Amino acid sequence: GDSALNDCVLGGWYDAGDHVKFGFPMAGALTILLWGANRFPEGYHNASQTDTMYDTVKWGLDYLLNAWNPFTEELVIQIGDPNVDHNYWGRPEDMNMPRPCVTIKPGTPGSDVAAETAAALAAGAILFRQKDSAYAFRLLQTAETIFLFAKENRGEFSDSPPATDNTWFYASNDDSDEMCEAAMWLYKATRDDEYLALAKSEHQGITPAM
Repeated sequence: GDSALNDCVLGGWYDAGDHVKFGFPMAGALTILLWGANRFPEGYHNASQTDTMYDTVKWGLDYLLNAWNPFTEELVIQIGDPNVDHNYWGRPEDMNMPRPCVTIKPGTPGSDVAAETAAALAAGAILFRQKDSAYAFRLLQTAETIFLFAKENRGEFSDSPPATDNTWFYASNDDSDEMCEAAMWLYKATRDDEYLALAKSEHQGITPAM
């Protein structure tokens, strides 16, 4: 049933069996799903799951679109207090705890989560181009705007003061990989060589995982 109908952004996915909406892993999961859908559409077709695939990714993409306010340049990156949420064992339909809305904005670091969001939206624009051109255009336009925001506000979101109880969940220690990924998907969506050059430049700064 319905839940969290008073959230600052409706829809989206809860995280890991809990009820917090974390923008970073949500955008990352969407990018992977969309990569697969763009690369292997025949797999969904052969399994008779194409419509389900479109419905699934659109639910997440709609959330990311609505998480961005282009007028104030604010991106919602978290809804809910994980420390409170992790102590709640019940149905999401029965939640009644406070669900704070956490954003990044100009002057606030957050290029890692912003770039991952842009990557998902750009990948979505490619997927929906033949199915719904108006929706694809909105996805791409928003992706480019959020990527520009990321370029102008470099730094990990976890460098900002913690949202709740001195704790950031899903913190990263570098934004080069997300910036590279976003630029790559934007290049694929636009064929603008500037994005390709940015992807190559950001790739040089990626620290290999140990």
